[in-house]
Amino acid sequence: MKKTHALKLSFIVAAVCLYGFVSFADTNKKPEKADSKKETAKEAVKETASQETQLWGMSAEEALRRSAGCNDCHTGIEDMHGGVVNLGCTDCHGGDASVRAQGLEKGSQAYEDAKKKGHVQPRFPESWKTSANPERPYDLTLQESAEFIRFVNPGDLRVAHLSCGTSGCHTGDVHDVNSSMMTTGAMLWGAALYNNGTTVFKNYRFGESYGPDGSPRRLQSFPQPTPEETQKKGWLPYIEPLQRWEISQMGNILRTFERGGRKAAEIGNPIPEEVPGKPTQNLLSFRGL
Repeated sequence: MKKTHALKLSFIVAAVCLYGFVSFADTNKKPEKADSKKETAKEAVKETASQETQLWGMSAEEALRRSAGCNDCHTGIEDMHGGVVNLGCTDCHGGDASVRAQGLEKGSQAYEDAKKKGHVQPRFPESWKTSANPERPYDLTLQESAEFIRFVNPGDLRVAHLSCGTSGCHTGDVHDVNSSMMTTGAMLWGAALYNNGTTVFKNYRFGESYGPDGSPRRLQSFPQPTPEETQKKGWLPYIEPLQRWEISQMGNILRTFERGGRKAAEIGNPIPEEVPGKPTQNLLSFRGL
């Protein structure tokens, strides 16, 4: 009995080993084919992406293909590069240039459908009734999608890295402009806040900068400047977003920009209800001066 059990056990072990060896051999072969297919697929995708995203050195025919649908309606648009660089409309604005409106009657349903497909649609269509900017957008553009902002204004710094700042184009310029004083307004906000007692810091530390999603962002210098470089060259170590009203000091001068003030009076037509010494034209908000 013991010999029989031993033989059975030996046979089972041998069968398991043989099965494992065959399976191992098969698995070694299959991944090689799969890996080779994956590599081939990756190369094909890479090549296609390269063809689609390569802007510098684009042929005139390719640029025309990327502008075909746009040119059906938007005729007479001058070339911003003077013919030196070949670029399609969608390279800067986005949208779908493959949608054609050629031969469609303007204002017809087919025309409007093609227009809607070719154009990037806003999140708040009720505010963008025409191609003109809204009358009083305030922070509306910060709530819009980056794709739509790029469509209406490729030079907006939220999306300029996808248009003007694309690799091979104006990358350095877009990077520098993003942190310039004319963009952040650090000198304006710093002087207003410090001189009116809102902040105790003489070195400017507040300014405006917004990310692709429209949210305020903090700018950080790298490498960090020394105190001497900040004092003599104005090189700031960082810039923070403007403070929210409710967490800033009560004397925050920026509260004068809050909505709620009375309409400014017309020259030569005074308002009897004006508070003495505080003319309405200087009263932007009930919290104001």
